[in-house]
Amino acid sequence: AADQPFGGWRTRQKGTKCCTRDRLEYSMINLCGAVDGADTVVLSAMFSDIARTLGVNPKSLGMLTMTRAALQALSSPVASLLDAKFERRKLIAAGCMLWSAATALLATSVSFPMLFALRALNGIGLGLVPPLLMAYVADSNPAHAHGKAFGWVLLLTSSPLSGEE
Repeated sequence: AADQPFGGWRTRQKGTKCCTRDRLEYSMINLCGAVDGADTVVLSAMFSDIARTLGVNPKSLGMLTMTRAALQALSSPVASLLDAKFERRKLIAAGCMLWSAATALLATSVSFPMLFALRALNGIGLGLVPPLLMAYVADSNPAHAHGKAFGWVLLLTSSPLSGEE
């Protein structure tokens, strides 16, 4: 069970280092999913303020969301290629760092090209993280626990708290 963090943690003794680490990892995966959902809708809620501040039209703002989604979709298959060559946890961490850095820097954007570039980087980071997280959840659980593990992840990442509609 030591190699099965999410499905095997219930069979471990509570309070052990391994059990605590597994719950922390599971919590982090769910947090990433919730932030991904929130990130999807936050920009849309701020469109009018961004348009006014940067002097851009709604078409340009729509392009921001389309660009992020396109780059997320295009970089997702790259995650599988990278996963074959590098440690999955490190790839997830790198994707999260790219995603979070781009998201944090979005607040400092002073021009539309800067906002566009950061939103593109945000999409690349988001393209790496979800497929790797799903693979991690699948590999970290025995087959009989997949439904429960994915159920929790999808419940928390698709809930109104995450911003998903």
